[in-house]
Amino acid sequence: MNSIGFFCLGVIGWSLTEYIMHLFVGHEYGASTPFGKVHRKHHAQKDYFETRINKVKSALKIGTPMAIIGALVLGAESGLAFAVGFIGAYGFYEYLHYTLHVKAPTTFYGRWARRHHFYHHFEKPSFNHGVTSPLWDLVFGTYTNPGTVRVPRKFAMRWLINEEEAVWPNLVNDYSLKGRR
Repeated sequence: MNSIGFFCLGVIGWSLTEYIMHLFVGHEYGASTPFGKVHRKHHAQKDYFETRINKVKSALKIGTPMAIIGALVLGAESGLAFAVGFIGAYGFYEYLHYTLHVKAPTTFYGRWARRHHFYHHFEKPSFNHGVTSPLWDLVFGTYTNPGTVRVPRKFAMRWLINEEEAVWPNLVNDYSLKGRR
């Protein structure tokens, strides 16, 4: 396999890691772990995200040994390609996840990703664990089509509601608000 193949394996590896961490460490068994605590806080507070510096530190803690071990096992080029794919996909995940919460959708993928993710946040936390892709949710049976996502008013994203605190007209097929004004 060439470097592009190992890079793609790194991307797929991150995708599976994202799913497993989110489901098992974030929700099922890891509530007392550092990631579990941060994840619970993210679900409980409207605008909470771990600091960027801590995310960079995590990427370095994982990426550096991954690149070294990969280079030793697979050879320098292949090992580095795998590590770059994995850490690059992690970086994309972090960017996307933050963007889902703070910016309105502008593309088909952005619209899908927000509905998929916010269904998990606000309706059924046991479904839709993949943030960047539904692949592993489909494989492991945790995917559900979100339909219209009911967002609690107190958690409504700034981009979702207008001055009257109503869902923007172009988003009413995707979202509704629940709870009192």
